[in-house]
This record gives sequence, structure tokens and C-alpha cells, in this order.
Amino acid sequence: MKRLFCLHRARYFGRAKTHAQLALAAIGQNLLKAANKITLPPQTPRVA
Repeated sequence: MKRLFCLHRARYFGRAKTHAQLALAAIGQNLLKAANKITLPPQTPRVA
């Protein structure tokens, strides 16, 4: 998450704002992981 979302330092001051930033980054990382796991099945050609 440090490299992907540039989280070397917190962008905000305060505990609540920093927590919100890290929570949104975690949600983003989970969405990216889920999107990478989804694969479409290979389509078979139809014979008419």
C-alpha cells in the first residue's frame, strides 16, 4: 500500500482523518485484489 497509494506519510493530521485515509486505502487495495482475481471464462466459438 505504501508504493501503490503513496502512503509513506499520512496526508492529514489527527487520528480520525488519518484512520479514514488508511481505511479508504485498504478498501481500494481490496477492490484491486478482487478485480485481479476475476477472470472471464474463455469463450467457445459457436458453430451454426
